[in-house]
Amino acid sequence: MKLSLGTLLMLFALQVFLILVFVPGDWTETVIEREAVKVQRVLGTDTREWVHETAQRWYDTSMIDSGAYEAMHSHVIPSPEQRANSRGMQNFGNHVFAWAEDRLGAMMRVIYQVYARTAMALLWAPYLVILLIPAIYDGVMRWKIKQTNFDYASPVVSRYGVRGMFFVSQAMLIAFLLPLALNPLLIPLAMMLSTVMLGLTLANYQKRL
Repeated sequence: MKLSLGTLLMLFALQVFLILVFVPGDWTETVIEREAVKVQRVLGTDTREWVHETAQRWYDTSMIDSGAYEAMHSHVIPSPEQRANSRGMQNFGNHVFAWAEDRLGAMMRVIYQVYARTAMALLWAPYLVILLIPAIYDGVMRWKIKQTNFDYASPVVSRYGVRGMFFVSQAMLIAFLLPLALNPLLIPLAMMLSTVMLGLTLANYQKRL
């Protein structure tokens, strides 16, 4: 199933909305810790530390050092001085402000989580090249063989190969926001599926448009 860009953006917006409204403030932090344990168990302590340090560096640069978090915090939650200067409004919205601060913290944890998963994908990127080269070579060779012996190039296989690649990529993009601890082997598995489908697509590319 191939999703349009608009539908994919709507799914992202819905995920963000559900996380910001319904996911408990400490849940994402628990997910981050569980996922880090899975990374250590599968790939080792050094990899876990590299992923954390890379994600933390991106987070600090984009959210803390840039002033983005401070700006969002001051925009949503008034400072004690601002409350004190509002006569008769000092205690107004205490529960609302506490809830907003909790939601802002949840959003910051989600941003860190996305950075950590992006760092993990970056770690697996060299292996994608190793998978792509034989997949492309095999697909092109099989396509050339079909040209010489007049074997049938299936447009159905080609079409579903393309759709399969889009589906895997879209599923991974959605998974990056899931408030669940993901197995780090999910990324190379998605890469392998994509390269297999790429090989099928190339092998069944139509000889004539």
